[in-house]
Amino acid sequence: MKRIPEAKIGALQLSPDALKATLHCFATQDCSLTVDLLDQQGRLFIQKKTSISKGAVAYEFSTDKLKPGTYNAWVNMGGLTAIRPLVIPGPPRKGITKWTSKLF
Repeated sequence: MKRIPEAKIGALQLSPDALKATLHCFATQDCSLTVDLLDQQGRLFIQKKTSISKGAVAYEFSTDKLKPGTYNAWVNMGGLTAIRPLVIPGPPRKGITKWTSKLF
């Protein structure tokens, strides 16, 4: 029996330099993709809407203007909705953290 693939909203990954994020998903048909990135107070920081093709998709968007903090991406893809967390790291900490990092 052949298995029919299901549409899936996958992980949201931040690049090592924190300048862009990539959302991985799989669409069973051509559809629209909407990403709303909100902070913990519910304020909208990024809103993206695009059309994607059937199959595996890696959708990238810029995060270079975001301040350090925790965000939630509300993702809607062809009727599926998911929330994916995104953390923008702050600058390296000084003091004991920097000192202990030299030990290891």
